[in-house]
Amino acid sequence: MQRSILERILAEAPGVEGKDGTYQVEEKHRVSLYVGEPGQAMVFAEIDSIALEDEYVRIVARDTGANLFVLYEAIHGVGDRPPSKEQGRRAGFN
Repeated sequence: MQRSILERILAEAPGVEGKDGTYQVEEKHRVSLYVGEPGQAMVFAEIDSIALEDEYVRIVARDTGANLFVLYEAIHGVGDRPPSKEQGRRAGFN
């Protein structure tokens, strides 16, 4: 994926705020990147932030803070899932 395309996607994605090439994912929002060869992509989910560097992308995992550094060409898709709605207790027997 080209940097300009990834920038446009992240700028339009609900729950993602960007400034100076770094995009922060809101706490309850879920963004995933599909990385690798088409048809054999690995999903990098639960992303905290995405930094667009000159030649690569730095992805930071939400829970562990782990960093993944990938080339733009390795990114094939972006998943964007809004927060799940909080559900109250369901009626029925306990």
